[in-house]
Amino acid sequence: MNQHTTVLIIATLLFLKCNAIETSQKSTNFLIFGHGGSPKTACENTLLSFHNAMREGANALEMDITISKDFIPFLSHDTDPKSPISTARRLGVGVPGICRPYISTLLERRSCFEMTFEEVQKYWTYTGPVAQENNIIPSFEDFAREMSSYNNLLVIYLDIKIPEKHLDVYLRKLINSVLNSAQTHQLRAKILWGLSSTKAVSIIQDESEIHKIPLEVNYSVEFVTKLPHDHKAVDKAIQVGTSFASPGEAFVKSVVFWYLKFITSRDVLKRDEHFSETGKYIGIISWTIDDQDQAKWLIKKGVDGIITNNVSSILNAIKSTK
Repeated sequence: MNQHTTVLIIATLLFLKCNAIETSQKSTNFLIFGHGGSPKTACENTLLSFHNAMREGANALEMDITISKDFIPFLSHDTDPKSPISTARRLGVGVPGICRPYISTLLERRSCFEMTFEEVQKYWTYTGPVAQENNIIPSFEDFAREMSSYNNLLVIYLDIKIPEKHLDVYLRKLINSVLNSAQTHQLRAKILWGLSSTKAVSIIQDESEIHKIPLEVNYSVEFVTKLPHDHKAVDKAIQVGTSFASPGEAFVKSVVFWYLKFITSRDVLKRDEHFSETGKYIGIISWTIDDQDQAKWLIKKGVDGIITNNVSSILNAIKSTK
């Protein structure tokens, strides 16, 4: 999950009878999300990275997902090589792990919405200390097929990378394709959607009615662009009747972890008050946390999950708090 300059809206589509995360009460499973899998051991958003995260002990996976011109959803953070963020990431800026995105030819500068998935796999890859055969960009179907064997995989978080101008054409196609693949591989009840605009939420609400699937929305507040009083993720979750909230991304957490402590403490207090009054539990997920001591504090405070680049660090934090 990367830093957004706007509020990140997370929509989860879950069947009521097989919900992976309990929404009416606190789950007994603390969620450890591998951030793009295990980016410290393999290239982000690749099958090897996801396998490594599960082997390390993750019980949830976070990934970036977009879609090609021929409507094939695939896993990638970047959608347009010409964008400033994509350019910076190819130089290693803002990349969470050991690999950087790579384009095989500088002449190939089209966005993924102008390319077939076959072309994406041909021209886009990663560079780093990983065998090239493990750097292939996978489709969501590839991911679903590979991950279906993990019984301990509770939640699949899809951080959707579709710019606002492309939502009308591509988001519905992505939703339907992902749901079909997830249903085929018995993962549908585990899908959690990350959306970046109210327009996207409106589209997914329409699809929810078509597919007869209950819709829940979780607000995640961006850390770096907000003042402390603006970080009221649980308040926003209560306003829209949602089941999850994220206090924010601790962009400079090593320097001002007290900031994240402040907003998390407030959200936990508000969550507990709301649960006491209504019986409605709102899960809190923190991101992106790699430091064991910071994770330990968050766990003790009462958050329900952590998105991390270092699964073993979070596991050690959990063990030390028991």
